[in-house]
Amino acid sequence: GNSAAELILNASPKMPYQWWGDTTDGHIFFSAKEVGLTLNGFENKFFLDVVNVDKFDCKISACDIQGKLYHYFNGESTLTVENCTFVPTSSKETYALMAQGHGTKPLTINFVGNTVSGYKRGINIEQATAEATITGNTITPGTGYSAFQLSGCKSVLVKDNTVICNNSNVFTLHDNLAKNAVEGRTITVKGNRVT
Repeated sequence: GNSAAELILNASPKMPYQWWGDTTDGHIFFSAKEVGLTLNGFENKFFLDVVNVDKFDCKISACDIQGKLYHYFNGESTLTVENCTFVPTSSKETYALMAQGHGTKPLTINFVGNTVSGYKRGINIEQATAEATITGNTITPGTGYSAFQLSGCKSVLVKDNTVICNNSNVFTLHDNLAKNAVEGRTITVKGNRVT
């Protein structure tokens, strides 16, 4: 990749999709590596979603992201965000990453080795089927907010992260987590450093 490359978006992009009535067994993959992503459009977010496909995988690696990533997909999906730096483009941005989606289709999230600062919260997972691995990140939430918010998940591992608290919280277990009850849900938190 070209570390000086930059993609400046003034509108929220949509991934390609199949037309209504077409087969829904398609698989779309999006990947970005070593590029600056500046998000100036709709709520300064990169809206990762597709319509009428069966599977959507997304990998964002070693990118400088100005804005927020919003993953929303109603099918099987894998989202990997690794070794990225997140900085908001406005004080209104709540999360660096928000992941939502289908109530029964699997979602795998790998959020690894990222640096997040300047947002109210770090990340929010709000999908009952989500299986997330959140490891090796450095997150600085805003005063009175949290680095990690769980609003829905099947299993989450939060390990070996550094949270720099400034009168803020490490975790929020949102009311929706109880509303999105999942049998056998596991939330594992270990080896994290809070300063």
